Amino acid sequence: MQRKNVYLAVLGMAILLLVLTILWPDQEKVEYELTASELAEEFSQDETSAMEKFSGKRLAVSGLVDSYNPESGVVLLKSNNQLLISCALVISELPKSIEINEMITVEGVCTGMLLDVQLSKCILR
Repeated sequence: MQRKNVYLAVLGMAILLLVLTILWPDQEKVEYELTASELAEEFSQDETSAMEKFSGKRLAVSGLVDSYNPESGVVLLKSNNQLLISCALVISELPKSIEINEMITVEGVCTGMLLDVQLSKCILR
């Protein structure tokens, strides 16, 4: 009986840690601070080099909001070229609204580029 309680306590702690890891943003050190235009330019010039430089790293990116979807938690930041910076906010950080053309800074982990440069686990500064 006591052994079963210990197993349940350990299982409960493991589930709690998993949930906190998913919902809580990484509190890692920011490795690069740059504008949305600077980040987009790096990927436009040489995507392979930009991936080597930024992939998996925590970035602080400042830029003007192009759009915000509160249902998905994705903020798109404008740049000086056609690339956008797609920032997926963590669930605990979702604001009710963000104004279009508002200047914001987002911290997140660069995961590469699809149609836009992708940042995940983002929080607003």
